[in-house]
Amino acid sequence: MPCLEITMPSVDADTRTHLASRLTEVFAKASGFPGDIFGIRFNEYKPGTVASGGKLWASGEARPFLHFLLYGLRLRRSVKRKLAASLTAVYSLPGAHVTVVDLPEVQLICMA
Repeated sequence: MPCLEITMPSVDADTRTHLASRLTEVFAKASGFPGDIFGIRFNEYKPGTVASGGKLWASGEARPFLHFLLYGLRLRRSVKRKLAASLTAVYSLPGAHVTVVDLPEVQLICMA
C-alpha cells in the first residue's frame, strides 16, 4: 500500500484533516489509484526540536523544515515522479528548495 510520511511543524487537527484530504485527493489524481489505499503519517515537531543547515527552526520563521518520504513499492517510476511533483505542490513555498531522490521503491522529497 502506498504511504507518505511527513515531518513538519505541529499543527491543529483541522489542518491535519485538510492536509490528509488534499494529499489523498492529489495521490488519487496523480497515480490513478483510489485514495482509500493511500496512508499518511504525520510526524510533527515543536519549535527548537529540529534543525536545517545547522540552525534550529523557531516558530514563525518563514520556511519551516519539511520532509516527505513516499513509499510506493508497486508504483511505476513515472507514476512516482508525477506523484512527487504533485504532492510537493500542495506544500509549495516561495523560494523552497526541493530535492527528489528516486530509488526503485522509495521517493524521498526534501524541502528546505
